[in-house]
Amino acid sequence: MPFAVTHVLVPLILSDIYRDFTKKGRKLLTRRMALFAGISGLIPDMDIPVFLVLSHFSSIPITSVHRTITHSLFLPLFGLALFFLLRALFSKKSWHMYALMFAFGTFSHIVLDGVINGTVMPFYPLSLATFGLDIVRVLVPGAVTGSDLPYRLTLLAGLDALLLVVWLAYEEWKNKIRDYV
Repeated sequence: MPFAVTHVLVPLILSDIYRDFTKKGRKLLTRRMALFAGISGLIPDMDIPVFLVLSHFSSIPITSVHRTITHSLFLPLFGLALFFLLRALFSKKSWHMYALMFAFGTFSHIVLDGVINGTVMPFYPLSLATFGLDIVRVLVPGAVTGSDLPYRLTLLAGLDALLLVVWLAYEEWKNKIRDYV
């Protein structure tokens, strides 16, 4: 799985780009909403602390908890349903946009996990079918040294660093962050 920084930065950067480069973006999304999208990118991995608690009381394997229900499309769909409900109930407030950012952040997490490292079960518990490109496995085959874990971790850490530098450069270019330092 990509590291936490990647899960935060991808939805944050994408929502920030939408906000900065579309006519509707500035009216629809605030910086707080973009940040909320980034934070929501971490939500699917809340199953890891759940596993840590459960592992103290049973010998449940992590595969029974991680990348199951929180990595299915039901979490982003819940956010979408909440978006429509809040928009109907509170049309004058912008609370519904936070629900949309939640849906976007959680969806981006699922896509990142499936594309970058490993597979996901998008229709769990209805189906155990897995989908994923696992680009890291393609880039770092296990035959390199017999244990590819250090190489995989280095590649994922490099992705975090690259995204952070790109985001900071974008913020400097677009929003002149040096004015805030």
